[in-house]
This record gives sequence, structure tokens and C-alpha cells, in this order.
Amino acid sequence: MKTLYRRLTLALLLTVQAISSRAQEKTVELGHLSSFRSMGIVLDITDSRSGIRDQVKIYADMMARWSDESNGRGFGLAYSHLMDYRSVVLKECTLSFYAGPGVDLGFKADLGRKRGPVIAVSGEWGMHFDFSGPVSVRLGFGTLLGVHFRGSGIRDTSLSLYKNGLATALLPEFSVIYRL
Repeated sequence: MKTLYRRLTLALLLTVQAISSRAQEKTVELGHLSSFRSMGIVLDITDSRSGIRDQVKIYADMMARWSDESNGRGFGLAYSHLMDYRSVVLKECTLSFYAGPGVDLGFKADLGRKRGPVIAVSGEWGMHFDFSGPVSVRLGFGTLLGVHFRGSGIRDTSLSLYKNGLATALLPEFSVIYRL
């Protein structure tokens, strides 16, 4: 798992370098995602003119770990298109509220079921504390509406609603982001 995490981190850093060298009007941020449902890395690319943020998350799904299922951890890749809809300037930082749609793909366990592929649409909302330095902090929430594939072969595969995506909607995600 550590080797996979290191390779994904290296691939993400190389992608950040390629994007940041081409796009001067975009802000690139990289950080750590932590919550009861997932742990991973976050890449944000914000258009300086519009304020719209494209976010990519690569994460380990932790729900099987906490729900006492012995299926092991899953993994996921998520993309979100986030927009700030309200900002308040405070003494030490700018507090922004954001929301937006996205997609989530992964290989995860569901409630009472073994791991299997998951395809879902997502909705995210939260608040972003942007300090004057290179570090910002986010507290967000999200829900997934999708399907969970299960079975041992092509003929034995069945679909079900991905229940963990709805059950974890109120579990907060905490991110510490560093502006590159």
C-alpha cells in the first residue's frame, strides 16, 4: 500500500509541475485529505479570473476499516468542479463557502458487502479558510449517488445502490492545502 501511495504521489507531483509550467493564470495547490471515510492527496487547480476550482482526489477508502469489515481498504479517484458562492474577509484569512458537482470512481466495500467497483456522481460543499501565506485549510462534506458492482465473474455480477456514499454525507473531510 505504501509503494502504491508513493507512486501515486509522484505521478500527481509530475502532473502538477506540467500544469503549473503551462498555466500562469491558474493557481495550483496540493494537500492532504483526512476523514473517517478516506485519506489521500488533493490537487486543486483554480482559475484566477473566474475563481472556479477543479479538484482531483486520490484516496484510500477507510469505511471498511471503521465498520469492522475484513474486506480491506478500497481506493478511489474523484474529480469535482467547485465554485465559491460566498466569501467573507476576516482579520487573518478569507473564509469562502463552496459547492459543486463531480464524479467518483473506485474499488470499495459497501455496507455489508465485499469490495467491488463503484461509479458515482458526487456533490460537495464546505468552507475554505485561505490564509495570506501558502497554506489553506478546508472543511468539507460530500455525498455520492452511485452503483456498486459485486460478484465473482461477468455472469455473476450484480448492481446495487452504493449505500456508503449516502450514509457518509455528514462525515466531514479535513484538508490542509499548500499553494505551489
